Amino acid sequence: MAIQPVHNEPLLLQQVAADSEQAFGELFEAYHQQLGEYVFRLTDSIPVAEEIVQDVFIKLWLKRQSLPQLSSFTNYLFILLRNQTLSYLRKHASERARYLQWAASLEQPEEAPDETSEQYTAWLEEAVAKLPERQREIFVLSRYHRLTRQQIAAKLDITDNTVKTHLERAVKAIRAHVQDKIPAAVLLVVLWR
Repeated sequence: MAIQPVHNEPLLLQQVAADSEQAFGELFEAYHQQLGEYVFRLTDSIPVAEEIVQDVFIKLWLKRQSLPQLSSFTNYLFILLRNQTLSYLRKHASERARYLQWAASLEQPEEAPDETSEQYTAWLEEAVAKLPERQREIFVLSRYHRLTRQQIAAKLDITDNTVKTHLERAVKAIRAHVQDKIPAAVLLVVLWR
């Protein structure tokens, strides 16, 4: 990437080194578009490109006293941008790899569910069956039929707060019933909404 330098760059760098925010603003205006377009081509994300360019300019401001001594400001600017972008891409790739590894560890073959999964389901169904009728009805509509509290309230002709109270009590009762049988992490996923 070839960054086109501005004609008054040496003067702007001197002024920035002397803490001129106006000169810094002129540098930003002169270069941010070119830098942002470059980063966008690599990341395919406008918010990420904006964040990286912003980080580069923050670093420039923090090192402003050394800017006039640079033999090539545009090369320095490009190196900062490249390093910031590579750092983002490495971090993003690492997070993505961790996520994929985590997601793969959760997958179970559909044709042969393991006994633990079947046992968890049985314990949960037992806990739901022991709920008072109205709590059970609301819990099933919420968790199994995926209705919102507002939809449940309209369907049963009750208030949203009543639905909320029944759901909270149902979750508490289910958690108490299975807390010694199902790991907390699994229970959190099952009961979350």
